[in-house]
Amino acid sequence: MRVTFINFNAELSADGSRVLSAILKARGHRVKMLFTPEIGSSPIRIQDDEFRAAFGDTQLFLFSFMSPYLEWAIHATQYVRKILPEVPILWGGVHPTAMPEDCLRYCDIVGRGECDDTLPELVEKMERGEDYRKTQNFWFRDGAEIVENPLRELPVDLDTVVRAPDMQLEDHWILHEGHLQPMSEELFRKHHTIYYFNEPTYICHTDRGCPFVCTYCYNSEWANIYGFQARKIRYRSIAKVIEELQAIKDRYPWYGYVGFSDDDFLHRKQSFLEEFLGVYKEKIGLPFAINVIPNSCHPDKVKLCMDAGLQVVQIGVQSGSERLTKEYKRNVSNTHLMRAVTLFDEYRQKGYKIKINCDFILDNPWETDEDILESIDLFQKFPPACETNLFSLTFYPGTTIYKQALEEGIISDSYDVFTRAFNIQTRREHRYLTYVFLLQAMGNRPLGDRLLKMATSKWARALGNRLPDFLLNGVWGQRVFPRLVSYRQRRSAI
Repeated sequence: MRVTFINFNAELSADGSRVLSAILKARGHRVKMLFTPEIGSSPIRIQDDEFRAAFGDTQLFLFSFMSPYLEWAIHATQYVRKILPEVPILWGGVHPTAMPEDCLRYCDIVGRGECDDTLPELVEKMERGEDYRKTQNFWFRDGAEIVENPLRELPVDLDTVVRAPDMQLEDHWILHEGHLQPMSEELFRKHHTIYYFNEPTYICHTDRGCPFVCTYCYNSEWANIYGFQARKIRYRSIAKVIEELQAIKDRYPWYGYVGFSDDDFLHRKQSFLEEFLGVYKEKIGLPFAINVIPNSCHPDKVKLCMDAGLQVVQIGVQSGSERLTKEYKRNVSNTHLMRAVTLFDEYRQKGYKIKINCDFILDNPWETDEDILESIDLFQKFPPACETNLFSLTFYPGTTIYKQALEEGIISDSYDVFTRAFNIQTRREHRYLTYVFLLQAMGNRPLGDRLLKMATSKWARALGNRLPDFLLNGVWGQRVFPRLVSYRQRRSAI
């Protein structure tokens, strides 16, 4: 069967689509992929004949996306419908999993959960002309009726169903500067993700699952639909991961870095890490990055990573308020956090090249001034070399916190609550103390102890909380604050 994936993320990673493409190709299907890294800032303006020439033979279009990309998915769906109205459109990924009925207002089929083994089944039924509407994991729109099917159990042995992502250029296209172009290696490199190293970085997943079900995270949605099995971490074999990385290194030698994007890389047995990192260092040898949960940062595991080439670690802090972290269902204490950041910083002081990124979530409507003060206090205790990733709390559908906010009337069921950017700098409204925290974190701690104490005092908070919006978020937030942060960052870079 001839299928086409359309991807919206700006950095061409498209991990889920690439894995599914590889699975379908291995079963003999013809797969094309279209990447649209600029669609967020510019609508699709491809000529109809140009689109037909590239994708007119497609028998099924597939979109896989997260909630912030919903409006882009709707736009792309409407565009495809106008040109090829008879071709069915399938939406999958975490957003359609959470809101399948709503998504079927726009598309024909919704894939829920992990579809590595069920998508080929669906495609092959369609190809044979069989009734495919009873395929597990999929919902269908049939006129006014919606056909719902149950989820298949999650595969335990990932090696039996998951393949290395399809990273080839053949039959891959890109929407670049308003024009549809065959993917070239130059364009592939130009648009590829540069997180974590500010250089092209190959993103690799070695497992699936997370030990936590944080209320703000899609993992809580997975737990809601799959139950306890969603919390069981499933690993790919060392041989398969190394085989994938070796192939990428040989095919694209300009990849200088690897980012292991598992939720918690250190949530493994010591023996596994010893074997995996030993082989990695010998056969791959590229600097790498990991995400960790502080509780997993055992000194012996950290040492293995540092000796194997770890250069970036991303640590989930989320809040310095232990009251909030408990509400987030994160079993992480500030003591664990301090131990983790201190441990990595000790290696930095010994001469190891290591960048420590700490994630914080701000703009929580349940957050009190005391909670923000605890976050500021924790940040001040971090070693000076620690950097921050700051995010605005976003209510993703299906998550526990989304349902709670709806019930309490904090949010509406508008798309705006999850499609607006979670980047803290794109938000237009913050609380007074949030601005103080942002200034310290983004401006390289411009406030000394005395000034910080004054800025967080009761009288300063009382005044700041009473400032009219045009002063706090207008004059300060949109004019003074960005310039001040930019100045501080330039000064620190000199």
